[in-house]
Amino acid sequence: MINLRNVTLKKANPIIIHKKALTQITVEAFLLPQIFMQKTKHLLAFTLFILTTLHMSAITYTLSFPNPQNHYCHVKMEFTAKSDQPIVGMPVWAPGSYLVREFSKNMEGIQSNFGLKKIQKNQWQLDAKQGEQVEFSYLIYANEVSVRTSFINAEHALISSVGTFTYAKGQENEEHIVNVTPHKNWKKVACGLINPNNKKQVVAANYDLLVDAPIEVGNHDEFTFEAAGVTHTVAMVGKNNADYKRLAKDMKRIIETTIKVWGELPVKRYLFIVENTDHGRGGLEHLNSTVLMMARNDYAKEEKYINFISLVAHEYFHLWNVKRLRPMELGPFDYDVENHTELLWFFEGFTAYYDELLLHRAGFIDETAYLKRVTNNIEGTENRPGVKVQTVAEASYDAWIKAYRPNENSTNTTISYYGKGAIVATLLDLTIVKESECKYNLDDLMQVLYAKYKANPEKGITEQDIFSAANKLAGKDLSSFFNHVVHSTAAIDYPTYFKHAGLEYKSEQDTNKISLGITTKTTEGKIIVNSVQRNTAAYRGGINAGDQLIAISGDSISTLEGAFDGFTMDEIILLDIIRDGITKQLEITLSYNPDQKISLTPQVKSEKKANKARAKWLMKE
Repeated sequence: MINLRNVTLKKANPIIIHKKALTQITVEAFLLPQIFMQKTKHLLAFTLFILTTLHMSAITYTLSFPNPQNHYCHVKMEFTAKSDQPIVGMPVWAPGSYLVREFSKNMEGIQSNFGLKKIQKNQWQLDAKQGEQVEFSYLIYANEVSVRTSFINAEHALISSVGTFTYAKGQENEEHIVNVTPHKNWKKVACGLINPNNKKQVVAANYDLLVDAPIEVGNHDEFTFEAAGVTHTVAMVGKNNADYKRLAKDMKRIIETTIKVWGELPVKRYLFIVENTDHGRGGLEHLNSTVLMMARNDYAKEEKYINFISLVAHEYFHLWNVKRLRPMELGPFDYDVENHTELLWFFEGFTAYYDELLLHRAGFIDETAYLKRVTNNIEGTENRPGVKVQTVAEASYDAWIKAYRPNENSTNTTISYYGKGAIVATLLDLTIVKESECKYNLDDLMQVLYAKYKANPEKGITEQDIFSAANKLAGKDLSSFFNHVVHSTAAIDYPTYFKHAGLEYKSEQDTNKISLGITTKTTEGKIIVNSVQRNTAAYRGGINAGDQLIAISGDSISTLEGAFDGFTMDEIILLDIIRDGITKQLEITLSYNPDQKISLTPQVKSEKKANKARAKWLMKE
């Protein structure tokens, strides 16, 4: 609330209160007798100006939950039309999740105080004129449990704002306000943009900020802790077995270790919304908050708990990497179509790299455990046939049509920009350390790029910005490195990279294990093929995804566990299958499991220089 006793009215400049403060002024404040008697004429004019500005400058929503048990919320949008026949639209995708999700499919009961016509799959044109007050209301059905979408039931509501609040085209830069009316049984509202003076109101300076702020409504637990002088609030949704005191301590620890990478914290408050479900894991970053998902009973399982801390590190790292430092193509957002970039390998892959490196730096895992995580990622990437087909830059660009829309052949044609991107980060970190003679590491690259963002926040970075900054730190042209690991599918010389850090890299094939090269699922006692890996016994023998495996050389099978014991390499078997309801017999020539087993261990006699490089790389506190 602004105290008008301290306000001085000036004829030359009537707008003397900051725009963001306008919404805090009430009619009653203008009726203070002292001011009214002193400057009646000026005050009445100023009051009229303020109220008119308030009414016209903000787009407001009322969010309510008349039937949460049926997964519905009601949204009423109100705004002043800034053009004739204004257009209202619903985004088709959520930033941070690169898939067109068609959020308008969840809308129903659409109404307006003006005639409306649907002109696109996600847009409506209203028969209103400039200056008229528009009301646009609708129901949202929300019954998808994920960190990217809204979910509503009798217990609570997780509101993914980007799939809930429509935009007024051309008015996205106006202030947006959401007034939340919780269901009668709900007491709390959590949001990174909550109004501190009204805990049931969300205030955003523009539409981008509004839809980047998820809202949790219900009766969740809350705890807070201070990290780097900033209050962090954790909203724990649903029953769980977490030790809140330990969780607060460990989250603070990983957060403060993360902040050291960047040198500063760009927010004044931060919110974690943790959805505790029967099973599942995931997270989605936002500008000053995140939504995390955790299996409710896994906090007591140490490995699962550490993985949750890693997830915290990942989404928190995004505070800088992608939410501020961002690719040129991702902002300002176009919510109606895909926003392609070749740089997800950097913004997601490098973040995935740091979420595990920070576990080691903060002391949650030792060096052996960290190196195991590094090798697990390399195995997962290099043992996927798609690594020879798709570059990591291509994987980034095609996320919209491939990464989020996998099929039974995806393992043969695609890679993860998370996994391969983390490998690029690992090798670039080692390269910068080596070439700079331990003066710099990847932290310095992130800080250089972040400084570039701060110098021009409106402009995103390009691939060349990343390459140029890395070249400068390394003191040499790294074009061949980037061409090889980012824009090529050629094999990588891992042993040489790790040797410079005093580590021995080994890759071996398991020649004792016969494998068809398939993944399967068992449904009602039936073994069904999910996928067939390229250049394996199954691939060469013609096994298809969807086939039911019923017998090997005349012996019926109910599991593949131990099914090939006693068989040898190049032995021919007869495999009975059911395909499309018809029994067939395939002749399969057996082969070994093609996957490589990778190990990474300190060299027995490593040079002092290599040990120094490893210390600079890992930087354990």
